[in-house]
Amino acid sequence: MRGCIVYERSTAARRKEYIALYRQHFDKHGIPFELVFTDNYREELTKTPVDFAIVRAIVPEISKELEEMRIAVYNNARVSEICNDKWLTFQYISEHTDIPFMTCMTAEEFLTKGNDFIYPLVVKNRRGHGGTEVFSVSSCEEAADLIGRYPKGSLIVQEMASDTGRDVRVFVVGNRVVTAMLRVSEHDFRSNYCLGGKAVPYELSSYERQMVRKITDCFSFGMVGIDFIFHRGRAVFNEIEDVVGARMLYDHTKVDIVAEYADYIIERQKRQNTGETLWDR
Repeated sequence: MRGCIVYERSTAARRKEYIALYRQHFDKHGIPFELVFTDNYREELTKTPVDFAIVRAIVPEISKELEEMRIAVYNNARVSEICNDKWLTFQYISEHTDIPFMTCMTAEEFLTKGNDFIYPLVVKNRRGHGGTEVFSVSSCEEAADLIGRYPKGSLIVQEMASDTGRDVRVFVVGNRVVTAMLRVSEHDFRSNYCLGGKAVPYELSSYERQMVRKITDCFSFGMVGIDFIFHRGRAVFNEIEDVVGARMLYDHTKVDIVAEYADYIIERQKRQNTGETLWDR
């Protein structure tokens, strides 16, 4: 068994310690594991084939190509394609579950049908990550101005949840809940840890666990973060992070999410090597 982790060069330079955690764990199991970059992965994987790849770059096309090369990809290409597009995610979740979420539409639909929205609203880049390109707008004119500065089809507009600056990220490995963290910001409607939000462990309610289960039943996850915001005191679905960060876990808990993920991959690869059929959704 041999594996790799795929990063963009610029990102890998900032994630050396995180990459080292993967190497240490796979080395402990005697599994060769290398870093591969998005700009030369074809050459490297042709020269040194691997059985599995952990893709930590938001490039669904790479995940698809790796699967065509008969490489097991974590997360798989379907998860990467849907979950890195907030609009596709909302559509998929609404079609396959009854989970509540704040009213959402494309920016183009909003410009023609959005008169019933109550301000402030949230405007997002549908392919944004880490809380970037998420804006609060206070009027129709402000929204239209912002939308006009982006290419057509790149933004979505979402009703603002009542309990701003507060959300929960649920860390899932192999469709199993590992832990959850409450993120809180006292100065921003966004509560992302990387934007300065505070994080503490959080105990999911039975209702919240049911929502997570309905989502995991729709996908074959490797490792993701499922985010819920709060509206009138109740959790509602917000998004799924494919390339989910883990710094808050290592800063505030004893959970070793990399070890959990690596063990899951090793076990899944062993099962696959014995001929067991593993269905990806």
